[in-house]
Amino acid sequence: MRYFQLRFGTKIINDLFSKQKNIRNTKHPFLIFVIKCKRLKNIPKILRNFKKFSQVFNLLEDQFSKNVFLRVLSAEIFGYENIFVSPSARFKYLNRKSYFKKLHDSDKTIEYSRYKLNLFNLKSIGFPLKVYGVNVGISYAFLVQQYLYNHNKIIGVEKGDYVIDAGSCWGDTALYFATKTGNSGKVLSFEFLESNLKIFYENLNLNPNLKDIVEIIKRPVWKDSNTELNYFEAGVSGVVFVNNKKNSSMKLITISIDDYIKEKKIPKIDFIKMDIEGAEVAALTGAKETIIKYKPKLAISVYHKIEHYYQIPLFINSLNLNYKFYLDHFSPGRSESILFGIVPKGKK
Repeated sequence: MRYFQLRFGTKIINDLFSKQKNIRNTKHPFLIFVIKCKRLKNIPKILRNFKKFSQVFNLLEDQFSKNVFLRVLSAEIFGYENIFVSPSARFKYLNRKSYFKKLHDSDKTIEYSRYKLNLFNLKSIGFPLKVYGVNVGISYAFLVQQYLYNHNKIIGVEKGDYVIDAGSCWGDTALYFATKTGNSGKVLSFEFLESNLKIFYENLNLNPNLKDIVEIIKRPVWKDSNTELNYFEAGVSGVVFVNNKKNSSMKLITISIDDYIKEKKIPKIDFIKMDIEGAEVAALTGAKETIIKYKPKLAISVYHKIEHYYQIPLFINSLNLNYKFYLDHFSPGRSESILFGIVPKGKK
């Protein structure tokens, strides 16, 4: 813990006095002030849980992950626009419209909410598939490959893997996994928003050779099954809540990963990916038996709440399965921090 205190303290001081240019200087000064004030709330959260953050720091297996962890905590206080969290983001892709135009298959588009989805042909970047999407989504899923840890240790989907894709959105991640696992594997995609599913089915139809690999489950994953949840849509995301005073006529029935695996007699699970808008802790609780039995590789989003940076790895570690943990961050903002976990071969 002492080592973590020294490292984190040094990082805070360096970031506080850094003269990095604020890349969001187009925002109104008052808005910038409000954002900075909101960030101050993270300081007591970090201090109150310093021991838990320290435990996670010590659990991380390599120096790259430890550095990302320290930078993320610094960015949660001083802003991601001021902290270079990880080179994995490869910022050059995110704002180069000319680069993405070269990937367009045609002028076909889909209008969705505030998004305009282009039709991409990804063969030239090593993925023989077509997909409707947006530049940022294509960058995360296929260019920087956010569900692949590739720093000395490689953690990702392999041929023949059975994959859980929790939070599939438009199906781009499902198709990414399908190209990796091939016909001998399976991708179990959990997505419940009908507006997202319309695009998901469109993307599946564009890739008939991958269609049979992907199975769609139209229920939200949760800690248990058959619980009625309210939800509301936030763009492409669906946020579920229980016993909340927010008015919502939209209701869903949950499914736990453990129950689904048992009901469908799925023979194995090799990889679990989750990006489900803050419901990761509940979903992992509902996947406890599956994780204990199969010890799958993990790629879990931890950025939705600062508490998840310690709650999620400490929960998995409490199962005493000898998981080794790694952390990477794939965006120039606060999103796309992924905790990777793997049980070394011979330890399963």
